[in-house]
Parts: sequence; structure tokens; C-alpha cells
Amino acid sequence: MSGDKYLNQESDDNLPSQFREAIREFKEWSEKKSDAEQEANKITNTLYHYTNGLGLTGIFDSKSIWFTDYRHLNDPTEIEHGIEITKKVIKDLQKVATEREQGFLEFQYEIFVSEKFKVLDFFIGSFSRDPDNLSQWRAYADNGRGYAIGFSESLFSSGDAPSEKANENVFVAPVIYCPNELMALQRCAIQKAMKIRFKAIDLNSEPSTDSHKENFFKQISKSLIAWPLLWNCLKAKHCAYSQEKEVRLIMLGETKNFSEYVKTRLRGSEIVPYTSYCHKGNLLDHIAEIIVGPSSHRQAELTVETFLKSRKANPNIKILRSETPYRAG
Repeated sequence: MSGDKYLNQESDDNLPSQFREAIREFKEWSEKKSDAEQEANKITNTLYHYTNGLGLTGIFDSKSIWFTDYRHLNDPTEIEHGIEITKKVIKDLQKVATEREQGFLEFQYEIFVSEKFKVLDFFIGSFSRDPDNLSQWRAYADNGRGYAIGFSESLFSSGDAPSEKANENVFVAPVIYCPNELMALQRCAIQKAMKIRFKAIDLNSEPSTDSHKENFFKQISKSLIAWPLLWNCLKAKHCAYSQEKEVRLIMLGETKNFSEYVKTRLRGSEIVPYTSYCHKGNLLDHIAEIIVGPSSHRQAELTVETFLKSRKANPNIKILRSETPYRAG
């Protein structure tokens, strides 16, 4: 995965070969890091999507999951939390930076402050490793009267070829709750970009103008912003939510490419933008089980069984009940 194509990269055709090679080297490093991350985070167990009755019926009837605009998720600091940590990393690096490193770091900081990357949109589908978590029954599943839909690991495989449709390309991302972990990732990426950039400048033997150097500077910086810095921010969440054990499917791309797919729904009095994610196969084939909430009525399992039969769903879907002792108020 690489997001630098979304940030209006200038052409590098006229750059000295050493500069072009440096840009290629950093992008290759980024791609390898991304591939290694996706491999390391490969999902091998069922993950759970907490929802209410409308959500359950909607998923089966539309064969899709609603991915929410990141600005409307339950954590009001989505992405800003990661950005603030990243800005702190940059400021810490500036304290020990050489004079020429200062300019590079300042440019990264200014982009995050000005949020120039907001030409992009991000939509997120949330899942949990925990099939029976009280806080999630309360927050997302109608105060314990809803459901936790268990999706098998096959839904989260990343073997599909890229699609031309903006709402079909998704990436798996376990959420980072530890600030120190995020800081280490961001520091590593920034230092790698600086090392590659200054090495290219020092080794370049071809004539280069100030315009060449500025273009090279911007391209390395934008590649760094697009991935991994921005990507890591999308994965970060405040530690107060750590009990959710969240794994995200993240859909990202240019805002203009999402325009035909974005819809809105009401959540209380709030208008929430979302886009439907339809798996390239049949989404329903990946449902392994449905867990009935702890506050559901006594016949809820039978009701779900009747519902599944009415939708001609896979008869092998397990129907279970939460073991959490809880009575909704």
C-alpha cells in the first residue's frame, strides 16, 4: 500500500538520477514496511462487529457494512490524537537535529499543522477481537440488546487485486493504543526519510538547481506524509479505548473519488457520512456466528434463527448468547 499518489506529487522526470533513485528507495522501503505490517497483522481468528437490530438486518439485506467517516467515530480525537503525537516526535527530533535537518523537520511539522493532506477521505469499519465485551454492548449494541456479528478471518485477507472503485479498497489495521509505540513508528519513518534525502544530496554528482532540490525535498516529504506517517495516525486511538481491542478496516483515497459513494444517515440528531463496503465476493459468506446481547429477550436466539432462515442465510452460522451478566436500565 502506498498513499503518496494521493498528494499531487510533482513529476521527477527532470530530477538528477541520484534524486530519482532516493525517491524510489524511500517508496520501496515504505512498501516493504507496509507489506511486512500487513503480513504480521494477518487476521487468523474471528473478529466481531457490534451493532443493533437495524444494523444486523441492514448487513444481511444489503450484503454490505457501513464504513463511517473517521470524523464521526466514537473517539472525538480520531486522527488528531495521532497527529499530536507525531508533532511531538518532530519537535523532539528538532531538539537534537543538525542545521540542515531542521528545515526538513519544520516542513513536516507545518504540513501537519495546516492539515494540507485533507484532500483525502478516510472511512473506517470497526471490529473487535473480543466477542463479549460489556462496554461495547453498551455503546454500540443497543445497551446490550443488540448483536455481535462474528466475521471469519477470510474477510480480512488482503489478497484481492486493487479495484478502480474507491469504496472497494480496504486495508487491515489493528489499533495502536500505546503512545510510545506510535512515537517509535513515526520516529523511525522520519529518520529514514532524512537519511535517504541527505545521502542523495551528498552523493549527487549531476548538475542540480535550487528548483531540483526543492522538488526533491517536497516529493520525499509527501511520500513520508502519505505513508507511513498519516497511515499510523489513522491506526492510533486514545488508550482509554484499549478494552475494545479494535481492528480496523480502513478505506482511503482522494475525496473526489468518494463523492459518488458517500451517503448520510441519522444517529440521534447527528448526520453521519458513510460509505457501504461490499466485499468483492459475498460478504455474508464470511459470517461465522452471531452473538445475542446480554439484555436480549429470552427467545432472541430463536428470533435470530428465524431471521436467518428468512434471508436464506448459511445454515452453519452459529447463534450464541453473551455470557456477560447485565440488565439494561
